[in-house]
Amino acid sequence: MLQVRNLSKDYRRGATSTPALTTITFDVADRQFVSILGPSGCGKSTLLRCIAGLTLPSAGEVVVDGVVIHEAPEEMVYIFQEYGRSLFPWRRLLGNVSYPLEGRLAKAAVQERARKYIAMVGLTGFESHYPWEMSGGMQQRAAIARALVKEPKYLLMDEPFGALDAQTRGHLEDTLLQVWTGSPRTVLFVTHDIDEAIYLSDRVLVMGARPGRIVEDIVIELPRPRHQIDTKEDRRFSQYRRRLFGLIETSSAGGQP
Repeated sequence: MLQVRNLSKDYRRGATSTPALTTITFDVADRQFVSILGPSGCGKSTLLRCIAGLTLPSAGEVVVDGVVIHEAPEEMVYIFQEYGRSLFPWRRLLGNVSYPLEGRLAKAAVQERARKYIAMVGLTGFESHYPWEMSGGMQQRAAIARALVKEPKYLLMDEPFGALDAQTRGHLEDTLLQVWTGSPRTVLFVTHDIDEAIYLSDRVLVMGARPGRIVEDIVIELPRPRHQIDTKEDRRFSQYRRRLFGLIETSSAGGQP
């Protein structure tokens, strides 16, 4: 289990302290898909970086499998929103996806596993292409494959589809769910898109405006597998959307949910 306990984060500049997060507490069970949803500037990415051990909290703690973390855990992988910068432009697709395993396994085993995840994200046939020879959606799938090839227990994703067009975004949402279903792992997914949070998740943690805090934890009781049309036409999907929109709107206006 991943546990966040009374986590707060302040940014200091000289004598000035600006609170970004305040007393956040929640648990994520093994193999759950949990989205963190909130208005822009509420501290979603800061929270994710604290969980990943990339940013130290000012107070509180993050506990991963019973151990308080102070740096990025080996069993956790982080996917940034700016996927284009995370890929090595001088390496071909196969080399990019293989990178996390180099020196850990025999070369044949590394390439076999890399090809497995390249196929899983639908990029078979592009193994010899450089990132700049692929579309934005393909680059994002490459970044996902590179994260998954390590087969981490925890996958943290910071608005990975935010810069993509609607069609590519929908396709990658389905690709992510197919991969997660085929090889379940714990996922924390930051987004500001209400429909995306509902569509992907088992739970949605709703954050209030800065300083960020969890204002509601909503369980998404929609059947899996999900479908871009059928799931979003489900009456319950509309109910979740209405509820979440109200929470975000109230929070953005500075009110209490």
